[in-house]
Amino acid sequence: MRMIRIHAAVLVAALPLLMADVTAAAAPKRAGSCEVRNEDINFFRDNGLTVKLSSKLQFNKVLLREKINAKVTGGVAMLSGRVSSRSMVELAGSLAADTSGIRCVQNYLEVGPPLPEAERPV
Repeated sequence: MRMIRIHAAVLVAALPLLMADVTAAAAPKRAGSCEVRNEDINFFRDNGLTVKLSSKLQFNKVLLREKINAKVTGGVAMLSGRVSSRSMVELAGSLAADTSGIRCVQNYLEVGPPLPEAERPV
């Protein structure tokens, strides 16, 4: 009986923390107007998220032939490049938004032929 009371007390104490995670997960990640906050910038976390997102985009079977540049700064993902169709733009944005650690996505992907090497932004 005492163990049940202790477990119930722990559950009641942890409930606000659990609810915060659920509401954060349910909050939509907006595309477009995201701001990078200085307090969110962390070199190692941002580079880790950039590698994670780039790998996710590069090894997706549907996006395999697309040239998409991904960069994460302060939890904000920025996608750029050209893809073959509007559905590819939406898929890349969706994959970025579903990546843990990314709080919002700035999707600057364009539909059209890939840029020649000389014209690509660095």
